[in-house]
Amino acid sequence: MVWFSAACRQSTPPTSTPDTIIPSTAIQPSAPLSVSKKPEDVSRCQKAKKEISGRNASNERWGVFFLSLRDGRVLCAENPRALFSPASVQKFVTGTVAIRKLGAGFRFKTSLYGDVSKGTVNGDLVLFGRGDPEFGSAEVSKLIAVLKQKGVKRIDGDVVGDSSYFKADDLGDGWTWNEAQWYYGAAASALNFERNIVKIKVRNGRPSAEPDLIEITSELEPAGEIEAIGIKRKLGTNEVHVWGNGSSIDARLAIDNPALFTAKIFNEALEKNGIEVMGKARSADWISPSGANNGAEIASVESPPLGDIVKTMNKDSVNLHAEMLVRTLGLKFGSEAPDENPKMNVLRGVDLAGAAYVEKFLADEKLAGKGIAIHDGSGLSRLGRMTPESIARVLIYAAKNTHSKILTGSLPIAGVDGTLRGRLKSLSGRVIAKTGSITYVNSLAGYLKTGDETLAFAVICNDETERKDSSATIDSIVRALAD
Repeated sequence: MVWFSAACRQSTPPTSTPDTIIPSTAIQPSAPLSVSKKPEDVSRCQKAKKEISGRNASNERWGVFFLSLRDGRVLCAENPRALFSPASVQKFVTGTVAIRKLGAGFRFKTSLYGDVSKGTVNGDLVLFGRGDPEFGSAEVSKLIAVLKQKGVKRIDGDVVGDSSYFKADDLGDGWTWNEAQWYYGAAASALNFERNIVKIKVRNGRPSAEPDLIEITSELEPAGEIEAIGIKRKLGTNEVHVWGNGSSIDARLAIDNPALFTAKIFNEALEKNGIEVMGKARSADWISPSGANNGAEIASVESPPLGDIVKTMNKDSVNLHAEMLVRTLGLKFGSEAPDENPKMNVLRGVDLAGAAYVEKFLADEKLAGKGIAIHDGSGLSRLGRMTPESIARVLIYAAKNTHSKILTGSLPIAGVDGTLRGRLKSLSGRVIAKTGSITYVNSLAGYLKTGDETLAFAVICNDETERKDSSATIDSIVRALAD
């Protein structure tokens, strides 16, 4: 059997990745599991565990779980039911629940609201987001094209970016404040623009931003004996400061208040297309909503289908996409996972409600026991905890799911694409897995083709404080089980 279909491979540069084929399995995700005593399995597991003991890092905690999709035997286990921070492996869990509940064809909708009469929008023009993580320049152009088709030449009021669809914090529960400025810590707004990222470039000692709606100050000096350039966005602003010594650097920063940023982008685009705006760009949120979504919709655009969004999320490990999924789950299904404290059911946002629903889903499907803790959709939270065994059970569930091809096909392929492009090249075409990495944590979970069977696996290292690269050891563990 060919595990990865070669028919979908294209010449360089690739425009698509190979289809992933996971064999059907009779193993039930909730079935009791036991560790294999077969000599060949024991030998491979001992080899894998030697990779851990050989690190001589006493502070580290390791979790390992390898299970056969053919007969359900556990080939290797180390702390399988201990709680670990999963890092971005959490994304695969979030995506699996979202695909199951929302459907692979679900699309996020972004709308324009306003009162149009005789070529004029009377009052405010409101851009209302519902969590599309891929909303960007192309969608702005489509919306403006509709306005022009309707003969709109003037906006009498403001251009409002409205993110009130999500009652939620912009940052995930348990995220660290100093990551909020970087691209991977982008704010999770219901209204986003180009993943809420701005590119900062320094050329010949001169900094610039793209888009150029960022205020930049600089005290950069020419490169000396040591070239070191610092970039800092002040919390709660879109003010960026550049300092140090050097002439050239590229960086991606997260923007503050994505709804306002998007409104400014939309405002500029309107004026460039000959539509006069009498007011200003401003934002609205769940604390002070515009209320415009109760009025007449002028135009709308939709996101790619959820299956494509999950693929992007898992291949490239995009935190924003995962946060949009968990908030949407909270909005639509959070009431099914009430908090033990009745007051919290009134006060909590859809972010926490979504995390609670993911926990409930895993419990209802008997994929995880009590004690796991889901705090966000992406795994960037320092509070999240799962067990290697529960992650492996989610992998079994995904392999049996109606949308198994979409879910398994969303994973990076070792040595080929995504976050595994540069890893496990000797197992290219045999490993597909979700990577995870935050401070002191590395993880990998997915599927391994070995001989005549496929294994579901999860390997996690926590408390890696001695600066010894645990991702290399994780890869060695996978290779040990592949032999």
